[in-house]
Amino acid sequence: YKTYIKNKTCTQDNYACGGVMTLVNLNIQSSLFHINTNLQAIAVHVTYPFDFVICNIYIDHNIPTQTLKDELENLITQLGHSYILTGDFNAHNVLWGSHKTDRRGTIITELAELHSLTILNEKLPTHIATNGRLTSIDLTICTQNLATFTDWTVLDDLHGSDHFPLLISFPFTQYEKTQRQIFNI
Repeated sequence: YKTYIKNKTCTQDNYACGGVMTLVNLNIQSSLFHINTNLQAIAVHVTYPFDFVICNIYIDHNIPTQTLKDELENLITQLGHSYILTGDFNAHNVLWGSHKTDRRGTIITELAELHSLTILNEKLPTHIATNGRLTSIDLTICTQNLATFTDWTVLDDLHGSDHFPLLISFPFTQYEKTQRQIFNI
C-alpha cells in the first residue's frame, strides 16, 4: 500500500497525538491532493476506476461548532466534483444510527443537503465507547455521482481499536453496466 499520513503534533512535547492516514493499494494510481484546512484531514486523488478524491478526516471533540461548520464548508469547496469524505466526525445523528442527534450531526446533515451529498452510513455502529455503548460517529459522505457505485459496510473485527474498520468499495459490475448504458456499448 502507498501510505498518506498527516500527524497532529502536540506542542508541549512535540510528539504525535492524533492525525489521519489513508492507504491505497499500489495497483491503483494515487497522489496527494492539496487541501488548505485547519482540520486533521488528508486528501488523496485516485484514478481507479474513475477520478475522484478520498479525504480522510478526524474531527476533535474540542472544535467549536461554528468553527467546525466553517472548516467543513471550506474543505467541501476544495474537494471538487467527485469525492468521498470519510473518518471520525465525532457527530451523532439518528439518520446514521446514533441514539441522539447533536449539533455536530445537524451541521453535517445541513451541509450534506446544501451540497447535494450522500451519507453512505447504513445505521450500523462504528465505534465502541469506553462504557461499552455502540455509537455511530464514523461517517462516509460522497458526491451523488459516486454514491451509485459505492458500497459501504462496517467490518466486525476491531483489530485492537475502539473503531470498527469501514470498507468502502466499488462493485465494478454496477459501474461497467452504467457506463455501457451511458455510451450505448
